[in-house]
Order: sequence, then structure tokens, then C-alpha cells
Amino acid sequence: MKRLRLLFAVNCIFILLACQQQQEAEMTPITDKSEIISKWKEGDRTVEIFEDGKLVYTDKQRKVPVIGSYELVDGNILKASYAGFETQDYKAYMLNGELILHGINDDSKSRLKRVN
Repeated sequence: MKRLRLLFAVNCIFILLACQQQQEAEMTPITDKSEIISKWKEGDRTVEIFEDGKLVYTDKQRKVPVIGSYELVDGNILKASYAGFETQDYKAYMLNGELILHGINDDSKSRLKRVN
């Protein structure tokens, strides 16, 4: 019985790993900023990305939106800068119409849905 449980657990792990690899394979790297010009939302946070390189970040904790800038460099690297904060670098992808951002300098991950 213990072997059967172990075999079941191992099979579940392999299935989960295969699903994760398939999902990562379906992510399309962002290479053109026109793909991300929009308003995006994750939880209580929104990020509005403009054509001219401007960003506007809002969340429920802040009373005033934070204005910053961004640029796409080296393929799909999104560099985001906000006054008073360190520049953040993200690998940017699209997956099923969502903007996926993986932090390069940290392990942050965001999955943003288009608002408009």
C-alpha cells in the first residue's frame, strides 16, 4: 500500500512538472512595446503603460498614483523606474492575453490582466 501511495505521489509530481513546462513554453516574450500599451490589473494594484514610456502605478494603500517610466531592452527585458525607488528589471511575457512579469533582481512574479 505504501508503494502504491509513493507511486501515485511521484506520478502527480511528474504531471505537475509537465503542465508547468507546457505553460512556460506557451509564454510569448514581449519584444514590441505596442503589445503592452494598456491598463493592467493584479489584485488591488493597477499599472497603466503608455506609448511614450510613462508608467502610472496605483494600489489601495497609496493615496496618490506613482508615476514612472519604462523601456524594453535586450529582447524582452522591461526596465521600470519610479522616482524614489530602485529601477526594477523584469522578463516580460504574454500568456493567454495576460502580462507576465518575472523579476530579474528578485524572485517577484506578477500576472496582470488587461483592464481595457
